[in-house]
Amino acid sequence: MITKYCKKLNAGWIFLIFVFFLYIIFIFINISLVFKSLNTFFQLFYRLLPVLLLVFVLIYLFNFLDPKIINKYLIRNMGVRKHLIVAFLGILSLGPIYMWYPLLADTKEKGLNDGLIATFLYARAIKLPLLPLMISYFSLKITMIITLLIFVFSFINGFLVNLVMKGSSLIGEIKNV
Repeated sequence: MITKYCKKLNAGWIFLIFVFFLYIIFIFINISLVFKSLNTFFQLFYRLLPVLLLVFVLIYLFNFLDPKIINKYLIRNMGVRKHLIVAFLGILSLGPIYMWYPLLADTKEKGLNDGLIATFLYARAIKLPLLPLMISYFSLKITMIITLLIFVFSFINGFLVNLVMKGSSLIGEIKNV
């Protein structure tokens, strides 16, 4: 009976209930420790509240990004600007990665090369909604350096994937001869 109820509940709720009961138990063991813990929690929550609100606003705004519009701009032939657009679209993309696979497969069939797909996927490591949280935990300087490195390495990764894929297609052509 209890296991059926636990399966319906999500793990986060189970953890919350468990922590709640621990607090109740510790009220009888060491009430000063409970108040100290709650005080620390509320101080941290107060510090992070503006950042969390900004994160939720950014997530809400980025949900308006339409994959069909992205598809339209990925197919055009624009040289270096195309690589920049693909990297920025990778940064703006939200949601689970498997949701992007059909779109990327469709764009590949229409002419998008493997390097651009790799650039898009690598640039997804930059999560705009989480940048304010990263700045609050670390610093603006560290966040900027990491973000810049991920952005630059997305291009390098795309270039290397193109080299490897061209090399593998040449090997396949040699084997067919």
